Amino acid sequence: LGVRLEVFETEEALEKIKEFLKEDGLRIVGMVTSAMLLASEESEEFRQQLEQLNLCVIREREVLEAAGITKAERLWEAEENWFLPEFLEYLEKSGKNLVLIAETAEEKEQLSHELHSTYPQLEVAGCFCLKEAEGEEADALINQLNAISADVILAALPSPVQEDFAYRSRSKLNSRLWIGMGKNCSVQKGKKGRQKFLERLLEK
Repeated sequence: LGVRLEVFETEEALEKIKEFLKEDGLRIVGMVTSAMLLASEESEEFRQQLEQLNLCVIREREVLEAAGITKAERLWEAEENWFLPEFLEYLEKSGKNLVLIAETAEEKEQLSHELHSTYPQLEVAGCFCLKEAEGEEADALINQLNAISADVILAALPSPVQEDFAYRSRSKLNSRLWIGMGKNCSVQKGKKGRQKFLERLLEK
């Protein structure tokens, strides 16, 4: 679909993330789906945002297959939602903390509960709802995030909203890592919203 992405296996991606957490400045990691790739056809700005990600993780095996990537381990990692849980387990063990941003209050509560129940030792330093921080309140949200100064911002937001927020706020945020997990992505292994890439493409 005209988008150039450099993708890594989970182990390689985690090694890169460990380096990001040692460096100053916010690094943006995106978990890319077929819906995002299709949306990039409609927006040049969004396409550039995807291509400029510091790290790209594919959330669907159909995307890898469409790109000609057939290695069984790569397909399995995408199918079973391997990256995000491995990353959260690393945060839990290393003592790093995170803040969560969801779109609605209901999603915030649901994801917060899932994080606490799945990773009981993970330090969740704050949970925020983007719907409550629209307009002028967006700057207040940035101030709250900076007051906490968490290592990681975990964003469960729709695209391109989460990418727009990340890139627009990048120079203002003092966290080291932004993980754009997107909508309908579980923090547990083997659970994710499965989509048919070819069907979406044919629909379009």
